[in-house]
Amino acid sequence: MTVPLIGSRRSFRAFTVLAISICCFFALQQLHDPIQNIGQYPASAHNKRVEVFSGDAAPNVSSFQGGQSTTHDELVKRANVWSMDYETAVCKGKKLRDRIDTSQGKARVWKVSDLDKNGWTLTKPGENDRVAAPIPATLQKAMTAYGLSTSEDQNQQRYAHLDHPFVSDTGEKIDQDCGYYENAYNVKKGAIVALQNASPAYCVNLGVEPPLTPAQIKAKVPPLQRWSDMVWTIWADIAGNQAATLRYIFRDNVVNPDTKHVMDAVMKLPLTPTVGNLHIPFPGETFDLTSDEGCALLATPHGVGVAHLLADHIDILRGRKLKITIYTGTDETRPDKANQYFMLFDMQ
Repeated sequence: MTVPLIGSRRSFRAFTVLAISICCFFALQQLHDPIQNIGQYPASAHNKRVEVFSGDAAPNVSSFQGGQSTTHDELVKRANVWSMDYETAVCKGKKLRDRIDTSQGKARVWKVSDLDKNGWTLTKPGENDRVAAPIPATLQKAMTAYGLSTSEDQNQQRYAHLDHPFVSDTGEKIDQDCGYYENAYNVKKGAIVALQNASPAYCVNLGVEPPLTPAQIKAKVPPLQRWSDMVWTIWADIAGNQAATLRYIFRDNVVNPDTKHVMDAVMKLPLTPTVGNLHIPFPGETFDLTSDEGCALLATPHGVGVAHLLADHIDILRGRKLKITIYTGTDETRPDKANQYFMLFDMQ
């Protein structure tokens, strides 16, 4: 009896297709992995309570990595290629949304007096030759539209710089210069204007290969160092009994590639290895956390700190519903940054 060959031929064809698909997959991985490693934010980003680079860079950031100088131009050059895909951002954002919804707040209470013992020096404009950072025209337009004055007296600037020894959570005495937070605090309208921010967790991992593990990072940074903890501590000190009025957080000139990529994806731009092609002038587009778009934006390096701030202090900021607005614009005072990305978090 002759055995029919039809089934065998089909099986062979299916096997061949499968083998080719597997080969293509690994070939693409070889092409894709180097792209992901460029500009990838550090291993600490996988630790949900370690916040990374969350703002534009200072004109000259020095002494990172044991004295190596990292300029603003170098940071921007690295900020061209993204590594967080949109689907991952949506999933992470939904978990952050759930944390906000289920949190009881009552996070550890830091005081401004804790800054010094954690290695930080906090200054105001006029102290230590510190000059107030200018609020760019594009950001001023958004602030005015939301009823905020752009005057220096109503937007109290504070600059926190990690510049003297501290003891890490692991008990090690550390002496390094690797983090800064420069923001303006508007108590009258309940707003924080985030101008220049880079967390120590980001800085100590900058350019390190292989990236440091969360445990290694923890040994190199002070206990008080996350964006959400730093910003809330300073806000609460300035606002006093009006801390609960906090509603707006403006993010100036977003350069982080993962944040920019998610913003591109939210607006349905074609997927490319680099970012920076979004053009959506103010008032931009607004998303809440019932949407995938809103959750994806919450999961970005510029959103995760806001999520933790709200969740950690929900006992004070009770009943808030978060909306996220994104827009782009140009600023004639910054000709080297032709197309800038901005975010606005509205905790209604």
